[in-house]
Amino acid sequence: MYIKYLAYLRTPMVSKDTLFNYLEENNMSYALVFSQLDTIKSVGQSYAAKIRGVFNQIDDFCEEHQQVLEEFMALKAKINQLAEIRILALRDTKWDVYKDVKEIKVRVYNKTHETIRFITFNLRITSTDTNFTAIIPCKVELPISSFRDQSFIFDERAHANYHNQLSKIKYQRYKYSYQIKDIYYGDNKLTLHKKEFEEVFSENFTSPLITANPSPYCPYLESGDSLIVALESLNPTTRSRN
Repeated sequence: MYIKYLAYLRTPMVSKDTLFNYLEENNMSYALVFSQLDTIKSVGQSYAAKIRGVFNQIDDFCEEHQQVLEEFMALKAKINQLAEIRILALRDTKWDVYKDVKEIKVRVYNKTHETIRFITFNLRITSTDTNFTAIIPCKVELPISSFRDQSFIFDERAHANYHNQLSKIKYQRYKYSYQIKDIYYGDNKLTLHKKEFEEVFSENFTSPLITANPSPYCPYLESGDSLIVALESLNPTTRSRN
């Protein structure tokens, strides 16, 4: 009854006579009204505390993931400054006994003051006609003092996935970028393969939104995650924090 009364009381432009008539029709004394209003206040305070607690958990979760994201993005930028990778050739060729082989020939420039002992990177090769992007992992395990040329071969049997991706690229009409994943130079080693990164997002992460179906409260939470379920169970009609 007190909920119904509260809704009635909040009706715009209600007159005093109408209010008194409502109280009389429902046999409601002033003492009962004030008692129910106190109950409403108590329930509201309890509800506010619960929902505030869930929002605090969501804020903590988001802040933690945002810090990891910022560390990850800073490392991605830093590690890419240590070497430069250029594609010298992208073509079909023959290799050993294979008839149909895709070859990527690259030149890796050392941008550090130490010899690069080991480097892995992803090439992102995009067809300018179709916007299809092939993502090709590469590894150079030979020392690089100034620069080194190396070819990567992909046959349709042992490397079917990468071979098929490269088949969709027109060799004269493409653009490319790269992301270094691991580099070992001198006594230094940097890697994107950190456990905390893998727990939050993939190494190919590029979008500011991580999840496929983000909640309106936090881009790192799916709509069905436990914190969101807990929040919506408190107030199923809640769609924003205001």
